[in-house]
Amino acid sequence: MLLFQDNLPSTSVASLSKGMWYVFNDGNNTIRAWGSSWTGLERVYFNDDLIARSNHFKRLEQIIFERDGHQYRIQCSSTSIQKWQVRCTLWRDDQKIASLKCKRRKVFNIRPSLAHLLAGIMVGILGGLLDTPAIFGILFIVISIIVTLVTTMKTSDFVIEQDSPITDLH
Repeated sequence: MLLFQDNLPSTSVASLSKGMWYVFNDGNNTIRAWGSSWTGLERVYFNDDLIARSNHFKRLEQIIFERDGHQYRIQCSSTSIQKWQVRCTLWRDDQKIASLKCKRRKVFNIRPSLAHLLAGIMVGILGGLLDTPAIFGILFIVISIIVTLVTTMKTSDFVIEQDSPITDLH
């Protein structure tokens, strides 16, 4: 199933609900890496061809593939879970081509967080007054996750920028 084939991005973008797209250029070739923190899905495209996919909840440390006589390696790793930061690096024949860093513009977004806090207090009070069963709390958690996804799906919440060069210590 080629989930994204028709809408492959030309630039790197990220959101909590739609995942992270890292777009690298290597001469005339465009390499795109996509990953979703929510579903554990990962995809790699070379130009417009899907060449690797993973459906694991555990992220792969690296994806290695060969194209046009070159060995490519893509490594993505979380650099700060608390600050929502991820680094994705593309290597060709063991030479670093580029490294991109994705980070959240605001680590704490007050508007949705305050809305969720107030909704939690209201539902807690209502559940206590009505002596509701535990399934009510579970349903609220599911609805809260959905609301969080909807309120944080804007790509403007994240920025992907060229990562500072890493000096080789060898």
